[in-house]
Amino acid sequence: MRSRLALIILTVAVLLHSASAGIRPSFALDYSSWHATDVVVVMATDKGGSFVVVESLKGNLLPGEVIQIPELQPDKNARPIADYPQGLLFGKNDIRNGRVPKQTAGSQLILFLKSMLVNATTADTRQQLTGPAWESADPMQHMKASVVWLYGEKLYAFRQLVNPGASLLRLLEMQEAKLRATVSEIVTTQQQLIQISQIADPRQRSEALKPYVLLKIFPASRFALDELGSAERPPCLRFVECWMTPLSLHSEQS
Repeated sequence: MRSRLALIILTVAVLLHSASAGIRPSFALDYSSWHATDVVVVMATDKGGSFVVVESLKGNLLPGEVIQIPELQPDKNARPIADYPQGLLFGKNDIRNGRVPKQTAGSQLILFLKSMLVNATTADTRQQLTGPAWESADPMQHMKASVVWLYGEKLYAFRQLVNPGASLLRLLEMQEAKLRATVSEIVTTQQQLIQISQIADPRQRSEALKPYVLLKIFPASRFALDELGSAERPPCLRFVECWMTPLSLHSEQS
């Protein structure tokens, strides 16, 4: 029995290592919504990498504010989404689809960002900050995987559909209304869990956390598990969660 369990553990470990070795940046809505300090709808300007905030879905940025994201400045060979083959041909493994698309002035994007100021520990550190004020909320910290491009009624994002394989700009099978609703649900759940984690009574806090453990929102489930501590976790989850973290991120993208 022990040898069979050891073999299962070894097999899972090998599979996870092989899978993670080929993972490329890929838009993960749940992860990025949870870890972002700011989720904003922005409008591209005629200056590459410069955007005007249109609407805030999470965070404190206000409409009209200008933010700079140098990583989203298209290169000289970039194409606008309008020039990409549409329909089934859009998903072809064309290396050009790996570039940040050209953004015409007035086009809109949704950005999932983390404020670098949040990571600053002292006022002196904030004063010395000379780099970009924003970083990616993507698990691999690639900015282009923290963006959804809006084109008409369609949404596009960088995703890796095949492992091994490239991360390319793909059509998302999701309407904008659904994306907005998902972000709102995650933000609300995150706020609820933060409030629960501050409950002083351990028994009351534990009972309030348990319903969140099996949520389909993986970051929320993981937060609840971490807050519960190993002693409070159901025995089956103590084993399974060790192996599911890398897979959950990638399955969310598929």
